[in-house]
Amino acid sequence: MKKLLALILLLALSSYAQAGMVVGSGAAGAPAALFEDGFEGAGAADAANLAGYNSWGTGGQTTAVFDDGDIVAPQSGTYYIIVNGSDSYVYPHTFTTQSSGTFTVRLYYYPSTETGTDDIFDVGTTWTWDTSFATIIGRSGGLLTWYTGGSFTNGAINFPDATWVKIEVEFNVDAHTFKVWVNGTAENSGNAIAFQNNVSPTTISIHDKGYFGVDNIKIYTGARDGS
Repeated sequence: MKKLLALILLLALSSYAQAGMVVGSGAAGAPAALFEDGFEGAGAADAANLAGYNSWGTGGQTTAVFDDGDIVAPQSGTYYIIVNGSDSYVYPHTFTTQSSGTFTVRLYYYPSTETGTDDIFDVGTTWTWDTSFATIIGRSGGLLTWYTGGSFTNGAINFPDATWVKIEVEFNVDAHTFKVWVNGTAENSGNAIAFQNNVSPTTISIHDKGYFGVDNIKIYTGARDGS
């Protein structure tokens, strides 16, 4: 009887320990969300809403329009950001400083047409045209572009015309490099691209060059997970 009780106790302790290890491993591996927004708190579609939407900060111009279909239906939900190419952009949102390791930016982008050029967003420390940004992600003639080495480089993946496009950029702060995906397919043959400036990113800024929509921005620690 004592041997049976001892065996039961041993099995119970073993199961408890294994369960604890599984839970601990899962918690340690979960990415930390640095910022996430689908703009559903924007309210009615007019420029005045941004003034009270201060999670995006107060610097730069604050006339970006939240809308529910001025260009197209949102990627999800009711609202998204519209950039009209003149004075409407959101600048900037600050997240926890990333001075080492890897983090990923994911957003959905809607080009109004395949022609022309859009500067979609940059990731850096502030938005001033000097040494503050790691890269600028844009679009030219239906292709994704990124700013490195003092100029824009075109990718190889054609954007679908007038369709929401998923853009993911994985930043390696230690190596000062990044990788880019369009709708889940890697650009630049999956190879890393050098930062324009070796900075420790703290902000994401949506630009005002072009006419497009942006929805469902997510920034999280760790490598791209496809979410």
